[in-house]
Amino acid sequence: MKKAIIFIIVLILSVSLIACGAKGGDEFKKDGEVVPEVPGIVQEVNPMGGTVLVDSTAEYVSGLIWVSIDEDTYFFEGVSEEFFVGNYVEFVVKGGIMESYPMQGYADAVYRNEAR
Repeated sequence: MKKAIIFIIVLILSVSLIACGAKGGDEFKKDGEVVPEVPGIVQEVNPMGGTVLVDSTAEYVSGLIWVSIDEDTYFFEGVSEEFFVGNYVEFVVKGGIMESYPMQGYADAVYRNEAR
C-alpha cells in the first residue's frame, strides 16, 4: 500500500514538473489575457544583438528600459524575432526590473513586435 501511494505521489510530481517546463504561452496569461509588463516603442537595437532599448508606456514601468533577449525568451506565435527602431513591442519580463537609468530587465516572453 505504501509503495502505491509513493508511486502516485512521484507520478503527480513528475507530471507537474514536465508541465511547468513546457512553454506554450499560457503561463504568461492572467485570466486568459496576456499581461505585458513592458509595452512601448523600440528606440535602439544593439547591433551586437541581445538587447533593445524601449520607451515603455506602462504606468508602473514608465520610461527607458534595456530589455535583454536570449535563447530562453519565448516568442508568441507569429511574433517576429527581429527588432527594428520604431517597432511597437510588448514584453513579459522575468526576475523584476533593475531600477538603473535606463532601467534593465530580461524578456521572458515577447507578446508583440510590429512595425508602426
